[in-house]
Amino acid sequence: MIIKSLILVFSLLPVVIFGQSPKLPPKQLSLETIMKKVERYIERHRVADVKAVFDFYLQLVSLPTKPDDCADGKYRGESIYDDYKYKHVVDLTIKKGEIIKIFYDEVKKGGASKRGDEKYCVEMKKMTGASPAEAYKFYEDRLLQTQDLMKIDALSGATYSLYRFRTAVIRAILNGLYPK
Repeated sequence: MIIKSLILVFSLLPVVIFGQSPKLPPKQLSLETIMKKVERYIERHRVADVKAVFDFYLQLVSLPTKPDDCADGKYRGESIYDDYKYKHVVDLTIKKGEIIKIFYDEVKKGGASKRGDEKYCVEMKKMTGASPAEAYKFYEDRLLQTQDLMKIDALSGATYSLYRFRTAVIRAILNGLYPK
């Protein structure tokens, strides 16, 4: 059953994600277009499907998951606003090909921090077992330890946050030094 589901997901990826005929290879799309489509997909689909789609496009267009070739300095990655009106933002400091400092948050239009919203954090902790503040710190710490996005496992109750975190970090690496 799982294999049939994966075959279906992979055969329909161009249509499901990009709304276009499979005849047009995704490599003809810009990285920005692919990132936007993946970010929207994260918000609207089951975790198992998100993982398959994320992994597929990560490999297809060779999205960066490590800071190996990055110049020393500060980097910022920001997603598009999600379905809940949050932008996923990460600030990285890289030195000698390693991330030495990181801060991730999801920020509402108008600037309200999900991480700093104590009431929301308490509600999410009750509902899922993990608050945004805990999850973001967990993912930051794991990235500092592993230096590779794909070596970070999801925190129970915060799997979607992992994929949002990953896209923000990928955007930071793709964007280059900040500010330009």
